Amino acid sequence: MTVHWNSRKGFAEELKTSSTAREPSDGPDSRMTLAEMLWSVRKVPETRAAVIARGKMLLHDPGYPPQEIVRQIADLMSRHWDHPASP
Repeated sequence: MTVHWNSRKGFAEELKTSSTAREPSDGPDSRMTLAEMLWSVRKVPETRAAVIARGKMLLHDPGYPPQEIVRQIADLMSRHWDHPASP
C-alpha cells in the first residue's frame, strides 16, 4: 500500500502497482507551486506513529531479533573484521 499526499486533497490510500510517470496528469492545475510543496512537506509528520509503536514492541520482545539472525550478522562481521572498509 502506498500513501500519497496531495496538498489540495490531503492523504489518499490506494494500492499502487504502476509507475506514476506513465499516468496522465490531472490537467493544467495538477502542478504544485513551490509554496504548496513546502506547505505539504511541513504537514507530513517526520515519524509515523505505527512505526514507532512497532519499534517499541520489538524493543520489549526478548526473542527479537532471532538468534539465527544474530549469528548470521556476527558471521558477516567476522569475515570483514580484518579488512576495514576503504575510505
